[in-house]
Amino acid sequence: MSPLSAQKPNILLDSHGHFISLQIEAFRCISNTLIEFSPQLNVFSGDNGAGKTTILEALSVLNTGRSFRSHRASSVIQHNTDYAVALGSLVSSTGRSHTLGVQLGRHERTIKIDGSVATSRAELSQHWIAQVIDPNIHFLVDGGPDQRRTFLNWGVFHVEPKFLEKWQRYRRILQQRNVALKAGLSESEIRAWDIELIELGEAIRDGRDRYLAELSKNLTAVSDQLLGSAITLEHRWGWAKNRPLGEILAGSLDKDRAFKSTQAG
Repeated sequence: MSPLSAQKPNILLDSHGHFISLQIEAFRCISNTLIEFSPQLNVFSGDNGAGKTTILEALSVLNTGRSFRSHRASSVIQHNTDYAVALGSLVSSTGRSHTLGVQLGRHERTIKIDGSVATSRAELSQHWIAQVIDPNIHFLVDGGPDQRRTFLNWGVFHVEPKFLEKWQRYRRILQQRNVALKAGLSESEIRAWDIELIELGEAIRDGRDRYLAELSKNLTAVSDQLLGSAITLEHRWGWAKNRPLGEILAGSLDKDRAFKSTQAG
């Protein structure tokens, strides 16, 4: 086991799967190292700048295709090299062994899963579940709604793999509706997007509701045990709960046209 390690941030891997090994090349301060993991608890320690966070960063790249510290791939690549590599071997929650590899170039990224080239970053996340806990985790509460939506979306995706496809489709439909609004098209041309937007929007809402309900159960149990009081979570939709999305969109069309963008959903 490499002496490099992490005290903060941490990465939580679902308890039913575990990493076997991690190889890192030209990744920040680590030129080349191979780490073999225990299937239980792994504790790393080292001086500042030794590479503890870099190990976690490489693991996060194998989960999302990019670093949690920066979305710029060039920031992780060592000087005088063209790319950084993270290669991991793991046993998934289904008991199957997989090899994940990500090569980050200065202008391109290559992802391989079990030797085959992947077409999207989301394919990595289908093989293992992870959550980064770093000093910025408080932004999940203090930050804007986008961070909370992203957290919820990834959580739902891990338990409902088809959710990501719905979310991506919803965003494309919403974008097309907003283009129609900006172009000042007729009511019928704008509302042509509403049927699918409503169907996908309500499916996304329901998925988030289900995930947050389960998460809230666990949070309530843990907070009650540790703090002596229960903490609960509530999902606030982008529209009134007592009205269907179709009714909201129909009633806000004049406002949408004035602002040239969809205001509800």
